[in-house]
Amino acid sequence: MSQFTNKKSILMLGVGLLFGLLVGVGMMVGAIVAMQQMTAAVTQPDTLEFPTVKQMLHATTASGGKSMAMATGNVYEDAQGVFILDFLTGDLHCWVPNPRNLKGGYMAVYKANVVEALGVEKGKPADYILVTGGANPSRGSGQATPANCICFVGDCNSGKVAAYSCLFDRNSARAGRTQASELILLGVAPARPEVEQEQ
Repeated sequence: MSQFTNKKSILMLGVGLLFGLLVGVGMMVGAIVAMQQMTAAVTQPDTLEFPTVKQMLHATTASGGKSMAMATGNVYEDAQGVFILDFLTGDLHCWVPNPRNLKGGYMAVYKANVVEALGVEKGKPADYILVTGGANPSRGSGQATPANCICFVGDCNSGKVAAYSCLFDRNSARAGRTQASELILLGVAPARPEVEQEQ
């Protein structure tokens, strides 16, 4: 009987070792296949499809301080502009760097003064806010095309908001010439209509 028990124990031990060996080999083969696939994906990126990466990303952001506010906005195709408002002078600038040659200066420079449009009172401390929003203007056949964004400047004292945009000259951009012009005032609206009616 003890001989039969010993043979059974040895058989069970052999089966357990064989099963463990098979599991280990399977895990090793799986790890090798996974590593080969990862290596192929890194060396041949065209074999993988990432639909979200193919989409052009256009991020905008805004920030403000006591005497200056800044915001970014997409001016033309992949060209981002930075809008800067100086609270002390009321000057609003937009600079558009060349996205293909960042050391090549600016593709476009625009300027306006918001004081008159917003009815800012002289001598009163300026209190502005600035943001940009997307635009989808109709495209004409001319060389100048409206920007893909609008810059909104709000005067917290008067409660008025002014909207500005610009025209982007495609021929100047292709020729590498820096274009400079005025920002276009699209309109002014009261942020506090009830206050406007009382006055």
